[in-house]
This record gives sequence, C-alpha cells and structure tokens, in this order.
Amino acid sequence: MTRKGILVVLFFLFLGLMANRPVYAQDNSLDISASYTFGQRLNFLVQLPAGHSATQLTIQLTVPASGQNIAIELGPDFLQENPVTYSASIADLGIPPFAEIYYSLSVAGPDGLNLHLPEKQLYYEDDRLAWQSQEADGTIVYWVEGDEEVPAAVQATLAASLPSLQERVPVDLPAPLRIYLYPSAADLRSALRLNGMDWTAGAAIPELGVILLAIPNARTAASDLERLLPHELSHLLLFQALGADYEQVPTWLDEGLATLAEGQPNPNQALLLERALTEGSTLSFSELCAGFPVTENEAVLAYAQSGSLLAYIEAEYGRAAITRLVRSLADGASCESAVSDVLGISLAELEGRWLIENQPQAPVQRFFRQNLFWLVMVAFFGVVTLLLVSNPTVRQRRF
Repeated sequence: MTRKGILVVLFFLFLGLMANRPVYAQDNSLDISASYTFGQRLNFLVQLPAGHSATQLTIQLTVPASGQNIAIELGPDFLQENPVTYSASIADLGIPPFAEIYYSLSVAGPDGLNLHLPEKQLYYEDDRLAWQSQEADGTIVYWVEGDEEVPAAVQATLAASLPSLQERVPVDLPAPLRIYLYPSAADLRSALRLNGMDWTAGAAIPELGVILLAIPNARTAASDLERLLPHELSHLLLFQALGADYEQVPTWLDEGLATLAEGQPNPNQALLLERALTEGSTLSFSELCAGFPVTENEAVLAYAQSGSLLAYIEAEYGRAAITRLVRSLADGASCESAVSDVLGISLAELEGRWLIENQPQAPVQRFFRQNLFWLVMVAFFGVVTLLLVSNPTVRQRRF
C-alpha cells in the first residue's frame, strides 16, 4: 500500500474512533441540577437545548462511601417536556444520610452521538436545621444553638478521650471527622428514622466519618459530650481498623469497647446487670456475636454485659489484649476463634470466668474480698502484739 493509501485508512479510522467517543457538551443550555427532601426524595432537573432530538438520558450516581454506582435511564416518555424532571425514593436508592453524592448526565441522540456533562457533587446532609459550623484540626462541628463554647467542648472531649481510645485501637480518626450536635433527642430520632435508622442519644456512621449526637442543653454540653462522644468515636476507630470487615466484628466487642469508652457507668445498665447476675438471667455472649436483642431491657443488658466483659478482659489480660483481638478480627478471625487465639480460652470459658468474677456477694463477703489484704495485715500485727504482751520472756529480752 502506498503512503497516500495508508494516510487515507488512518484518517477514516480516526473518524470512526471520534464517532464513538463521548463528547462533552459545550452548549450552556444543557444542564443538570439535583436537590433533595431529606429522608424522602432525590430530585433531578435536566435542561435540554431547544429543539433537541435526544432519545435517552442517563443519570449516573456514585456514592464513594457506600461503593454505590447507580445508573438511572430515562427514555422517550420522560423527554416530552423540557426541562425534564425526575424524582427517586432515597430509601429505594439506599443512599446513606450525610453521604457525598456525585452525579453526571449523558444524552443519547438518534445519530448515536452522546453528549456528557461533567460530574457534579451534592452533599446529602440534614438540611431541616440551620446549622452553624466550625472546623479545627480535621474535625468539623455542626450545631444549632449556643455559642462557640459548644465546638470548644467537642475539641476538649476529643483531646481528653482519644489517647485511651487509641491505646486500645491504635489507628487515626477519619479526616474530615464531621460531628452533628442535634438540639434534641427527638430531632435526632427523626433524622435517623427518616433514613431507616433508629436510636436515641447518639449514632455513628463509620463509613462516612460522621457522628450524630443529641445535645439538648448548651449548659450541660460538656458533661453530655464526655459521656456520648467517646462511645461513638470508638465505633469510628474500630471501622478505621477493620474497614470492610467491620460488619463482621462481634457486637459485644464493638459495643463493649464503646461502652467502656464512656468512662462513667450508666446507672440503668449497672442495675440491670446486677439483677441479671443475681437471677442468673444474663445473655449468652455467643448470641451477642451477631447482634443485640431488639427489646429495650435486653438491649440495655447487652450493652451492660459487653462493657463489663471488656473491662474484665482489660483487667485480667491487659489493654494490649483488646488490641490483639481487633488485629485478629482484621486478619479474618471469627468471634469464637479471635477469643481463643488471643486469650487462649474459648468464648464459653471466658464467659464463665467473667460470671465468677462478677457474681453478686453479700455485703460482708464483699467487704472481706475488697479488704482482704488489710485484714490479713491487721490480724498479723495483732497476733505479734498479743505474743509480745503475753510472753514475759520476750518482754525481758526487749529490755
């Protein structure tokens, strides 16, 4: 083939490649925008050029945190009007609250030519409240009421609680860390229920690096944060350590670590735990590997037991044992095998030892157990003194 013939072939090959190549729209009249009603609908508005001949629109959604890639295809029935509107149920799409959503548009025409709009971004947060925000050291605090003392209290709690948390789970917090402080428990519950979630005073969305807390009173914010924030931080750190394997972590370990992080014991949990120990009605830890009970009293008991078990492990085997448990789980160990690998006993044996250690005792028994060393010392010196007083020979030798 001559040089001229080769050039002709290359020219037509180039045209063929260009025909199949996506073309990014230069026409400013082509546009897409997105909005949402929190917990309900995700809405799109597509503006097409006047006199368009589009045959199909494809809206591509990407949610990096949850790994979702969703293609929404709109055929001729949707293209009768301009602009084109489309609304989808957020629950059906499965998009988590407080996620970053990336969306783009492709337009197909009758001649096979595709037009593409560059990707846009939408942050799906709870927009029903007028949030204030402040960022410091990789943490963004959102609150509704109060002054800058509120985010300052958050930073103080982070500084105070992180060292011990990271001794147990030695990883960094996600960046950025977003902390939303709701003005009431009802507002928080509403936000969670709208998105198929439910809890009372706090929640963590570890894959998004988001913590949601109910802080109803700015004057008590510091004490509330000291109790609630370390609990949720524990969940985030465990997710950072385990990544995709976080869903496999035993619930008693996840929630036990979080409960242990609270510092001050919950009086309701302590009361239920003492009653269950007295009555012999504690929950089996093997059943708490995969989840907690749904009834309120049993759920509270499960939290109390889990926190108590983690405290026992830490006291008996050292804080490093908790770190080794987390690493064992990260390596793929199961609930049962992680315990046996790290502690050298089965989960059932661990539960038995924990039960013996925590058996309720009568006041006299508890007094003797807690003060045994000093009682022995007093008895020893009492006997020595008695011998000295009652033995004349000993008295003479002393003088």
